[in-house]
Amino acid sequence: LKSLFVREDLMRGYHGLDKGEPEMIWPFVALNSLYISARYPGCNAGQRILVMRAGSQMRFASTMRGRLFFATLLQFETMVSPWHFRMMHESDERLSYEKLADHRAAVWVPLNMASKMTLKDLQTLEIPMWVPGHKLQTSISSRQFGKNCRKICVDLPAWACIQCREVRIGRWLPLSPLFRYPFTSHFDSLSDLVVSLSSKTCDDMQEISDKMRAWNRAAVASDQEFWRSAILGLHVWNVESAVLRRPSAAPAAGGGAPPPG
Repeated sequence: LKSLFVREDLMRGYHGLDKGEPEMIWPFVALNSLYISARYPGCNAGQRILVMRAGSQMRFASTMRGRLFFATLLQFETMVSPWHFRMMHESDERLSYEKLADHRAAVWVPLNMASKMTLKDLQTLEIPMWVPGHKLQTSISSRQFGKNCRKICVDLPAWACIQCREVRIGRWLPLSPLFRYPFTSHFDSLSDLVVSLSSKTCDDMQEISDKMRAWNRAAVASDQEFWRSAILGLHVWNVESAVLRRPSAAPAAGGGAPPPG
C-alpha cells in the first residue's frame, strides 16, 4: 500500500454519485482553509452584507435566473436601510481575507452542491452565513450544467423535470456541505432572507461566529487525528510488507543441517 485517496468532503467521497448510486466510498476530511488567518472581527452599524461570488466556474449569478435573483435582492435596499449589500459577483474587487471577514454577514448562493472552496473559506473566516434552504437549493442545482436535470427540464414535460429534481438532486442534498455544517442559516426566498438578516442583532451574529469557531477547532483536531492514524498506518503497512517480501538468507558455504548424533 503506497497511497491513500482522501476527499475533502463527505459528498465528494461518494464516487459515482452523478450516475445515481455511489460506486465506492472514499474517506473524507473537513479540510478547513488553514492558509487563512483572518477571522470575523464582529459586526457594527456601518458594515455591509457580503454577497460572495461562487468561484471561477458553475456560477449561479451568471445564469438568467441568478441575474434576476440578485437584481430583485437589490430592490430591498433603500436609502434608509440599516445596512446594504456588497455584490462581489458584480465587482472586479479582489478583497483580502481580512476585508472579506469585515462584513456583518455573508450570503452565498451556489449552483453546484459541493466542491466549492468558497464555502470552506467563509467557514474558516467564522463569518455568519446565509445559504439557500433545501427546496430552493434543489431547484437551483437542478439547472446546473452537466449531468443534472437541465436538459430534461428544457426538453421534456414539467412532471419529468420535477421527478428529476426530487430524485436526482433533492435526495442527495443532505450530504452537501451546505447542510452538514451546523451553524449555517438557511432561507427559502428573498423576502425570507431579508427578514432573517434584519432580525439578527450584532450579539446574535457574534454568537453564531463563536459557535463556528468552536466547531472549526474541533474539526481541525479531528483532521489531525485522522492524518496521524493514516500516516502511521501506511508506514506500518509498508514496513510489514517489506519484511514479508524480503528473500530468506541463503545457507552459508559448507553449512547445512548437522549430522545425526
